[in-house]
Amino acid sequence: MKLARRILMALGSIALAFVLVMSSPKAAHAVVAALVEVVNTAANPVIVSNINDPGRVPYLSELFGTTRANCSFGECLLNFPVVPSGHRLVVEHVSMILQANTGAVPAQVFITNSATYMQFFATVQDKSNTIVLDQPVLFYFDAGDEPQVGTSASVDTATAFPVNVTLAGYLLDCNSAPCSPIAH
Repeated sequence: MKLARRILMALGSIALAFVLVMSSPKAAHAVVAALVEVVNTAANPVIVSNINDPGRVPYLSELFGTTRANCSFGECLLNFPVVPSGHRLVVEHVSMILQANTGAVPAQVFITNSATYMQFFATVQDKSNTIVLDQPVLFYFDAGDEPQVGTSASVDTATAFPVNVTLAGYLLDCNSAPCSPIAH
């Protein structure tokens, strides 16, 4: 009888130890989970931020002109809207379609602001002497700058041929995170 009691006591002790060991991590986990639970609902969303992407807003601007209105003395120039206060415009792509005269191969294309410029070349794409440019770039415009895109090509200013220019990139909000100075 004493032996059976000892065996039952030992088995009971082992069972109790097993229950305590198995239940304590769950209890501890439940307490910790309750302390760090984040509720993200549509009515009360969690605010997140990306320190590498402060106030980045997509930018796409397209200007339509004509060789009669926007070109003179072999140069066509289109002026885009001024960059808003507290922002920096980062242009990543320039596209242009321009009707040129025969012999305008290649045409010099440039993007500029008040301090600097970048130039590249476009060639006539078809028999109608259309210059088509689709160029990746990296060009910065600070607040108050007026982006300008132009070309030096032999164009017919007597006829109003279309000139289309598109700038694509993004605006940085320098109020949400300071914009670093650009080294020239």
